[in-house]
Amino acid sequence: MMSLPWKAFWDAGIASQKVYTEALNRELELLRATQQRFGKSCQDIAACRKPQDMMTIQSSLLSEMCEVASAQAKVASETVEQLRGCYTAAAQEAVEARKA
Repeated sequence: MMSLPWKAFWDAGIASQKVYTEALNRELELLRATQQRFGKSCQDIAACRKPQDMMTIQSSLLSEMCEVASAQAKVASETVEQLRGCYTAAAQEAVEARKA
């Protein structure tokens, strides 16, 4: 049987695996959507006939890249916050268990 303070960290480790799995799934969904949009942009570039069209498509592509980077940063930030919550709760539990 695991002592109570260590059990809190064990449980936090299990919870953190769920957080990582959820973050990975969100990231994969984001990458799938991004791949589709980039594929469309590449087709548009291949089909454009005027310099103005090329500039518009390149601008759109750059905008999409920025949106993806922002979304990835958001996923990372939310993941860190969730992990912080898991381990903060575990640390508080361990402290309370040591006091008892």
